[in-house]
Amino acid sequence: MNRLSPPVLVPKSSDRLPDQLQRVRRWAPWLIAVAAASVALSFVVLAALGQMAWGVAQLLGGIVLVITSATVWAVNAVLRSASAAVVALLDEAADSRRQVDAQLQLRRTVADITARLQQAAGPAELAQALLSALAEPLQAHQSLCCVWDEQSTLLQAAARYGGQGDSAQAVLTRRPRLGNLIEECGRQRRWLVLRDPGPDYLLVGSGLGEMAPAAIVLFPIEHAGRLFAVLELATVAPFTDDQLALLQALAPVFAVNLDLLQRAQRTEDLLEDARMAEENHRLILGAVGEGIWGVDARGLTTFVNPAALRLLGYGEAEVQGREMHALIHHHRLDGAPWAAADSPVLQTLGDGQTRQVDDGALWHQDGTPVPVSYRTTGILKGGRIVGAVMVFRERAE
Repeated sequence: MNRLSPPVLVPKSSDRLPDQLQRVRRWAPWLIAVAAASVALSFVVLAALGQMAWGVAQLLGGIVLVITSATVWAVNAVLRSASAAVVALLDEAADSRRQVDAQLQLRRTVADITARLQQAAGPAELAQALLSALAEPLQAHQSLCCVWDEQSTLLQAAARYGGQGDSAQAVLTRRPRLGNLIEECGRQRRWLVLRDPGPDYLLVGSGLGEMAPAAIVLFPIEHAGRLFAVLELATVAPFTDDQLALLQALAPVFAVNLDLLQRAQRTEDLLEDARMAEENHRLILGAVGEGIWGVDARGLTTFVNPAALRLLGYGEAEVQGREMHALIHHHRLDGAPWAAADSPVLQTLGDGQTRQVDDGALWHQDGTPVPVSYRTTGILKGGRIVGAVMVFRERAE
């Protein structure tokens, strides 16, 4: 017989409720505290995140501000640099334009003055034309030009511009200091500047009257290693670079023109000397009572004096350029032919020796012999025989 187990008592739900409530009551404060802590922590986290976000926002804003400021500064720097470059380019273009304009003006002025200089007929006129042409562009209200003289090897006063009364040479005579400075400039061949020379040295005329010059410039004009002249230029203001450039550009122009005029003057002087010598020669030959007959190295007649023409009956045009031996010396006095090789005149042409013949004969235009005595002499030039002269006179038979 089975033994029955004791019955198990199962409490009712209503019997368990108080225990649960007890447990809830027991844990409720902790649960509430945890919940509150969680909420507080959430607020703290949210606040911290907010602070971090604000800091990040501020940091990003600062970075953006720094980048923006740097960008603006860089852009401004680039703009300033570009503006400076543009201004520099504009200034350079303006300077280039001014230089081009100055060069064009310089060329026009040089061309105009060159045309005026080329009209001069002599060295003094050329020097005066240069000083007159330089007066306005250089504001040189008083000036002198001293030209180098090859014969005396001195600087000679040639022209003066400005001032009254005195000639160029008189100015140098009254102011020996100026003459010494001009000579010194010529020796050194470099330009000299005398600043503030004082009222006792030289006065310059202007629209305001006469005043002491601000500077006196002494400028040597040389070309191809030769000194041609020295200019003295007195102004009331110092020379500018453009004025000095004009002076330097005109120096070779003046030198070349002066050289041409001096050469022409020397040639004219030589021709005049030759004309005078020829005239004197003719006068001497005409005054001599003896006959004179000259030939060149070929034996052709070059000159005959009036006494020879009268004695032999020829006109000057009939004998010029004719062979003398065939014309008047072809036979001896007795009518025997006289060979050219035996002619004393032609022999003198060969050796230059002087020969004397006392019983010779020359032949008249009418074919009759004229008894003469004559002497032949060679004409030497540079050690070379270039001709011969026969001097003769009629002798009585």
